[in-house]
Amino acid sequence: MNGRHPPPGPVASLLAARDTRRATAIGEPYATDLDRVAAVASMLRHALRAEQDIGLGPTVGWFADQVVSQVAELLQAPPRGWQGAVCDSLTAATIRTLLPLRQAEPGLVLYRSAAGHPHVAAAAHILGLDTVAVAADRRGVLNPAQLAAEIRHRRPSAATVVATLGTPATGALDDVAAIRAAIDALPIAAHLHVDAPLEGLALAARAVPQTPVGFAAGADSMVVAGDQFLPVPLPCAVAVRRTAGPAAAASPTPAVPSPADLSDAADAVGRYGLGSGHAAVLLWQVLHEYGIDGLVRRARRSDALAGYTLRRLRELPWPGWRHPGSMTVLLQPPSELLRRRWSLPVAAGWARIVCVPGVTEAHIDRFVAELRHEPPPAPAAASVSAGPISEPNPGHGGPGAAAATDLPASRTAGLRQSRAA
Repeated sequence: MNGRHPPPGPVASLLAARDTRRATAIGEPYATDLDRVAAVASMLRHALRAEQDIGLGPTVGWFADQVVSQVAELLQAPPRGWQGAVCDSLTAATIRTLLPLRQAEPGLVLYRSAAGHPHVAAAAHILGLDTVAVAADRRGVLNPAQLAAEIRHRRPSAATVVATLGTPATGALDDVAAIRAAIDALPIAAHLHVDAPLEGLALAARAVPQTPVGFAAGADSMVVAGDQFLPVPLPCAVAVRRTAGPAAAASPTPAVPSPADLSDAADAVGRYGLGSGHAAVLLWQVLHEYGIDGLVRRARRSDALAGYTLRRLRELPWPGWRHPGSMTVLLQPPSELLRRRWSLPVAAGWARIVCVPGVTEAHIDRFVAELRHEPPPAPAAASVSAGPISEPNPGHGGPGAAAATDLPASRTAGLRQSRAA
């Protein structure tokens, strides 16, 4: 091994494999249009860490504060009554959100959907939270009445309920407003957390006042990924939590605390969560370049592509469906060879295509052309779906429909006007 010039072979092979896979990866929940992030190469020449901020020019903390403010506004958080942070992972962001609740209520019980994301269960385990996994229906949707029954059965002193916007298997969109109403009818204090890695920002960008999303629908906290809907190549997430009382609202927790705030390890995990500042700077750049109008167009393109994908499957015909407003299209699994080539995971008996930014109609057309040569699926297999088989009309009812309306709105003044499509 040469200490000054490591062999380029493995790195070149890795990057070549990623370039090849990018041409056919239509089942992964990560945006692939990463070429827009021009500052990545130059940024990697610097160690950007929050604890190294010395006040010369914009600091990592400043970028993180700006990102959290813009995301909170997009998610319809109260104008002043919130706290937030940019974190290195979805797990860290969830810990950051749940830790204050755990500290305030030692007997807290967390109720999560069995169809939800594994990072929620991981965060609860790290915090030592008593957790109840509530069964979802066959489409992956959490039933508010069943959730309320589970809480009444256990009678905890305090509860945190996790709703999901975009489950990993089926892209299901839980009805946040209905869950809020169900837990408000219970005789206990309940915190409603919305876990929305891929779909949260996209749904918020497309929402209108008549169809509230996130905090306007009753959420007390939210976590969204920074590397799924947005073209950021580093794992990261943003956590936003509603605060109570004028004192807390007037003095929100900084997005990146000072080194003095990091003396307690548990507090560091919960409030800090940001080891590298690269993610915060990249998130700021993306939000700055797109603006709200650019995010709306980005969200609408993904939604339109999901509808296009379902229509192409129907033309074959090949069994497929989607939740209203979701980027995820479910289809009867094709052969293993085709699934491997197009990176299509299978869960709950369905393969999935995720219409993230970067996936195009050309990708779908090439996939459908290959799918056309597959043997047709057995009719009995197609009948296992409890989900919608036909493409819903805009505004059609169903789980998540209210949170996933097709109507756009450019209402958020905090994000700059788009300078890029």
